[in-house]
Amino acid sequence: MATKKRKKKLRQNGRFELRINDDRKTRFETMAMEKGLTLAGYILLALDEQYRRDVQTMPPQPLIAPRRPKPEAEDVCPKCGDTKGGLLLSGRDGLKCDQCDYKASFK
Repeated sequence: MATKKRKKKLRQNGRFELRINDDRKTRFETMAMEKGLTLAGYILLALDEQYRRDVQTMPPQPLIAPRRPKPEAEDVCPKCGDTKGGLLLSGRDGLKCDQCDYKASFK
């Protein structure tokens, strides 16, 4: 069996190492001869067919939900009633009044 590092290198080069027992190897060889392929070619064909079957039977992947838009700055602070500065966006935390200590979070 190849080491972990060797397997990784084989995978990066588009190759892989597959160990099969003797009974399965002889069965694969006879099936490969029937189709006129080499043993490696038949195994690749079988893996490709299995992959296609798996992809067809896969359930559809859920779409990623869009991010919630951040609320716009309000004109009036609900705590002090300041209309000059109003509430300002303060990073990811939320809205913050520039006159008093009022903070409204997005969460």
